[in-house]
Amino acid sequence: MGRNRISTGLAVLALSSVAQATPAVIAVAPDAPAREPFRHPHSGIGGGVSLGLATATGVDGGWIARIDSETLPALTPRGRFGGLFGFATSGQFWHAGDDWGVGLPWAMMLGVRGPGMRAVAMAGVEMFFVDQVADDTGVGLFAPLAGLQLAVEGAGWHVGVDARVTRRWQFGADDRTQWQAALTVGWIVEAKQREPIR
Repeated sequence: MGRNRISTGLAVLALSSVAQATPAVIAVAPDAPAREPFRHPHSGIGGGVSLGLATATGVDGGWIARIDSETLPALTPRGRFGGLFGFATSGQFWHAGDDWGVGLPWAMMLGVRGPGMRAVAMAGVEMFFVDQVADDTGVGLFAPLAGLQLAVEGAGWHVGVDARVTRRWQFGADDRTQWQAALTVGWIVEAKQREPIR
């Protein structure tokens, strides 16, 4: 009995001394390769109003009013020459005599920007609209539109002309082509990217 206790004690002592003498092995994952931080380009958001003339097939001349918004994920910084890319979304109302209509145009914008100016081409759709012409009410979806905007810029504001044409295909009334020419006034807030997005 005494011998067993002594043997056990010696075995425990030997194992503990071996454990203390053996260095611990710790698994360390290799360093991951460093990634280049993502930087988004100079960008901007803005809004404005447009007021002008509108005419359509079979409709007397009238006027149009729009509230515009712009989202520009790629924009040349102010005072430099380069490109711009973005999206324009609007709410609009037109009126001519007893005829009228409302709509939600959306367009992709692609253009150039230089010191004090910009020129933009637009292509898109009028996502939804309602027209009341000659006592017929028409409802349309995704009517194609195209346009051009020329503007002067300064101190975050722009003033220019905006011309558009829309093929208003619709249910409940005849299809017609509408032309618009408007004076547009707007502002833009620009985001200068200096730090990486994390």
